[in-house]
Amino acid sequence: MTEQNARNILLHFSQERLGKLKDMDTLARENPFFAQYLAGLRHNALIDFDDILVLTDRLLQQTEILDKVRAGLRFILVDEFQDTDRMQYTILKRLALRQDLNTKRCENIIPVFAVADDDQSIFAWRGAHPENIHEFFTEFLAGQDEAVLRLETNYRCAGHIVEAANRLMARAPRLFDKSPRAHRAAGKAVQILSYNSPEEEIEGIAQAILAARQQNVPLSDMAILYRRHNTGQQIEMALLEKGIPCQVIRRTSQFEAPAMKRWLLLMRAILNPDDDLALAELIGLTCDDATRRYFEQQHQTATGKQALRHILWEALEADQSDVRRAAGKIVGWLAFGKTCLDTSPCLSHWIATLGAFLKADTAPLPPLAAPSPDLVTAAKWLARLSQVKGTLVIAATDPLVEEVATYLVTHTLAGQAAFHICACRKLPPQMPTEKAVLLALDHAAEQTATRQWKFDGILLVATTLPGQATYARRQVDPGALPTDERGAQPSRFVTLWKLMRTYLAATLQPLFSDYTIVDLETTDKDAHHCDIVEVAAIRIRQGQETEAYSQLVRPALEPISAEAEKTHHISAEMVADAPTFEAIAPALHAFLGQDLLVAHNGLAFDFKVLRRRFRDVGLKFDHPFFDTLLFARQLYADHPSIKRCRLEDLAQAHGIEIGTAHRALDDTRTLAAVFQAMQRDYQEQRAATLGAETLGILALAMLLEMSEAEAAASSLFQAGVSLWKTATDDWLMSRLETEPAAATAAAVWRRRVGSDPPETDHQTPEVLAALAKRYDDLPTREGMQALLDFTRLMTAADHWRDCEAVTLMTIHAAKGLEFSHVWLPALEESSPVSGSPPPAANPNHSHDRLEEERRLLYVGLTRAQEQAVLSWAKTRDGNSRTHLRFLADLGQLVLAGENGSALSPDMA
Repeated sequence: MTEQNARNILLHFSQERLGKLKDMDTLARENPFFAQYLAGLRHNALIDFDDILVLTDRLLQQTEILDKVRAGLRFILVDEFQDTDRMQYTILKRLALRQDLNTKRCENIIPVFAVADDDQSIFAWRGAHPENIHEFFTEFLAGQDEAVLRLETNYRCAGHIVEAANRLMARAPRLFDKSPRAHRAAGKAVQILSYNSPEEEIEGIAQAILAARQQNVPLSDMAILYRRHNTGQQIEMALLEKGIPCQVIRRTSQFEAPAMKRWLLLMRAILNPDDDLALAELIGLTCDDATRRYFEQQHQTATGKQALRHILWEALEADQSDVRRAAGKIVGWLAFGKTCLDTSPCLSHWIATLGAFLKADTAPLPPLAAPSPDLVTAAKWLARLSQVKGTLVIAATDPLVEEVATYLVTHTLAGQAAFHICACRKLPPQMPTEKAVLLALDHAAEQTATRQWKFDGILLVATTLPGQATYARRQVDPGALPTDERGAQPSRFVTLWKLMRTYLAATLQPLFSDYTIVDLETTDKDAHHCDIVEVAAIRIRQGQETEAYSQLVRPALEPISAEAEKTHHISAEMVADAPTFEAIAPALHAFLGQDLLVAHNGLAFDFKVLRRRFRDVGLKFDHPFFDTLLFARQLYADHPSIKRCRLEDLAQAHGIEIGTAHRALDDTRTLAAVFQAMQRDYQEQRAATLGAETLGILALAMLLEMSEAEAAASSLFQAGVSLWKTATDDWLMSRLETEPAAATAAAVWRRRVGSDPPETDHQTPEVLAALAKRYDDLPTREGMQALLDFTRLMTAADHWRDCEAVTLMTIHAAKGLEFSHVWLPALEESSPVSGSPPPAANPNHSHDRLEEERRLLYVGLTRAQEQAVLSWAKTRDGNSRTHLRFLADLGQLVLAGENGSALSPDMA
């Protein structure tokens, strides 16, 4: 089944459920595909978008719930009412109307204000039911025309554009009579141009764009809107060849990019262990075709909850090395992500932590010089301030510099500091904490702040440093940073960013400080059937061994195999008088407590054996696990000398002495030392990425201090431009655009990011961490769920931003936007002129479809404020074409153009 076929099937399901209001049981009986689809959703503990509405309606049918929801509502506002489907209208009626059981009349118990324009109903293909407008008029307004407010003045479009739009809709059926009129002057006439070919059409549009640019029309005020995505792809290539910057709002959003999607799927699989669909997609994105087919075949015959997750675990012991490696990688991600989820203070920290673990996906920062002694000392001050949970006050004489500096510091630290951060101008009269440090960005700001408040320490980061530093007053010179970091001029923002990075590096905590390491020796290598002959565990607190448990065990399930005895040298005679596992299980279980359990190859063997044996004696074994073998394979994937990740190999690489190999207690102590070394190596990788997610903020801030050419000397500025993402940083951009003093910086930045450089896999953790900052005030699990919900609702159009580039997007995506100059190309009938039935007989051109095409053109036309140009090609895809039939309604508004021939009135 192709993706398009799947989309069409899902669209049909949606139309049946939301348009025809068929209940799930009825649809499942009528359509076996839907029954399978629904079963798949429920099996994976998922709901789809249709379920959101259907289940909401089902809940509101319960009187108690309906009354509770109604109690929290005073008014209801529904925007874009023409785009609602029948299910949404049903929900609205449940909320706002109450029916008298005797008279069957409806009483409006909650006031509803609906904003609608049936001329802009362009989403019937996905279930919109514009007839809801008339039903609302009848059921909510009792057919009273005086209750309808007609907003007929168009403040956006020039007069000729409004007149053209009126002519276009004059023959269209309307639910309400209306006479739109323009508030603005007539302006330029609407053009309708014909071209011989698509190439000529694109050339004509390009020349018109260049001409408008010469007349000082910004590229950001121009848009090319089209009905189909492939039109935009052709135009994009042509414009780029001519050096015309453009941003294309594509069919898919950035969250559909493979690297980004892998992260989101990983989050889904960690949050919802039942979500085998997420795991299946993750396998598809991660594995080669042969390995993917292996897991697909295994999954087809599996049943039960979490079937694919169990298959991955079993695959850790598969005969095929490719399958073992793939399973180890994915299981390692899941295990590491799950464990870090329980220890990370906020979502962006979790993403940064996992990003360092998945180092292949992490963008290395430009090479940085070691922090100066002044920065190191300042970082130690911040560490002490964090210990006492004090307040860091940021002050600058320039209010904008103070605000941007506070924003940069807050987002770089991302909740990883215990001290409060506050701009000086927002301080209350009383300092909020007992301890406070002033971080001043100029001497005047320092003097002003110290006259009003008392500080325990002062950090002055300024280009002019008066006097000498003292014990309680430290100075940091931005000019001391290398030019390739700060730019051609000293930068307080770069110094602040590097100070926060130095603080984060100095306060990085080990992944895990408290845990228990376990190791088993067994009767053979079969984790499904073997018995335990020796078990050892050592408890680690703050990185140090505090207690040990070690016990030989007499096997009860099977004898010790010759191969196993040769490995661990434990004979049947040695364990003849030892207790069985059933006898030691309570003491071992108590020793393990609820600790994080760490073992080498634990997921494939030790944990699996312990879970089975504890279950045999009626004890639960549901501890969090961490497998150092999977961790090592990821951590040292590209290491020049560590090629194998056996415990003895890792110990040798780190110079750790091994005790008696394959004896449980000695192996646990060896693993404790190896794990400490691995955590140090991980910390180095983690430290190398600190602050990367705020490089975009830093780069924009630098333009407040220096020219573009001076900033371009900084490698941090160059990296920041490429990492800029709208997810978090749009606030800063919008803030600067309101400041006259920042106009130059904002203009330079719009031009810099207008080319919209392609996102690479390496940028994914930084992009996600930047986006995740908005959820850092939530518990990590809730923040992750909120982020997933947000990315599901985001569309490609949501990534549109105002930058110095021509916008290319579909008309559907452009709804709600406006541009000074708009081009609407490729306005041909969908069927070729010859070799097919005439349009009137073509079943694809039903009356409803035709009228929706008319409304779609109306929406595109009314995106234009000053100039609208409509065009069509006489040939496309090797076939002769004719213009959309209702273009003839606009014939007499034609203004002859320089490119292409104008449509003559006699075509009407």
